[in-house]
Amino acid sequence: MRVVNEHHRTRRLRFTEADETVEVEFDAAGRAEVSDAVGARLIERYGPIRQAEGPDDVAEAYLAERPWYGVEATPAAVDLAEEAGLRPDEIEGTGEDGRITKGDVQRAIDEVGGAD
Repeated sequence: MRVVNEHHRTRRLRFTEADETVEVEFDAAGRAEVSDAVGARLIERYGPIRQAEGPDDVAEAYLAERPWYGVEATPAAVDLAEEAGLRPDEIEGTGEDGRITKGDVQRAIDEVGGAD
């Protein structure tokens, strides 16, 4: 069974089942391959874990929660944009190789504010 950990920050989960300690390690996308019994126990115990419908389901869910994944942007720009509720496709990057800077985000915020 393939399970998806919707708490993507948690990379490893451990629990005891029938006097045996089971540790599951998730990949960067929050996926793990486990036996049906272990998968059912994970879902029951941790709640935010679900059975994946397939590889596309996992990728879509992962990227939907991370609009900044793979986008060239400074950490300060990402923080400011997320605070303002802006997505990367709403901001034109003017930094090196099109990197989105904090100044780019501030301009986008000012433009949205001016459009109201």
